[in-house]
Amino acid sequence: MIDEARVNNMIRTGGFDVIVASSRENVLYLSGTQNMSHDLIGDRPHYVIWPVDSPPTYIVIKSEAEISRRESRSKDHRTYMEFEVAPDPADGEV
Repeated sequence: MIDEARVNNMIRTGGFDVIVASSRENVLYLSGTQNMSHDLIGDRPHYVIWPVDSPPTYIVIKSEAEISRRESRSKDHRTYMEFEVAPDPADGEV
């Protein structure tokens, strides 16, 4: 279990307003969730954004949103689409 007060104290005493974790190990530690795609596809981004004295935000690929919400200690989850298909200009939706 993560000591949130300790994390907030480290952010504050380091002179930061927020930390952004992106490495597999740090995302695992701060989110409490191990995502298979982060292990298998190392360049697929997963982030934990932790502002001092505020709850963290966990950012994952949309296809893993359900499992991350179920397993992560973070309450705020944001997702992104990978390989999103752009609208066809011929459809008039540019």
